[in-house]
Amino acid sequence: MKRYYIEIPHRDPPKAYATEDKHFIEWAYEQDGFLYWTADMKEMLDCCGERDEIEAEALEILDKHGTVTEIATGGQVAYYAPDEVPTELEAAQEYAGHDLHAFYVFDTADELREWARTYHGAHHHQWPAVQAAVEVLLEGEEEEGE
Repeated sequence: MKRYYIEIPHRDPPKAYATEDKHFIEWAYEQDGFLYWTADMKEMLDCCGERDEIEAEALEILDKHGTVTEIATGGQVAYYAPDEVPTELEAAQEYAGHDLHAFYVFDTADELREWARTYHGAHHHQWPAVQAAVEVLLEGEEEEGE
């Protein structure tokens, strides 16, 4: 699925872009600091060596559920049970927005258009530049559709 993204950094110019979910996930894996890995006990032991080398939180989930998903996003590592794990796309989106002033995701160009029409930014942070980036993206989308 194609989604629309707005990245508003603390200081650099904002970016507006559209990409397929598959490409967004691939991009995340190409970055330093992103990991999404589901493992059972054997795989975890192959990685860590000994049981006592496995993080306590991961070990607790492994013992209870048989698998654990480890997600690293921008220096933060979290462990999830199978019934609580975010999707790869959600984890990649979390990674993409971890060091920004704001990060927005829209499922359609119409959602983005409506947001741009009605939203005025948290404390108006870079709002004119955000509006310009959205306009350029949407104009490009319209040209592609012709």
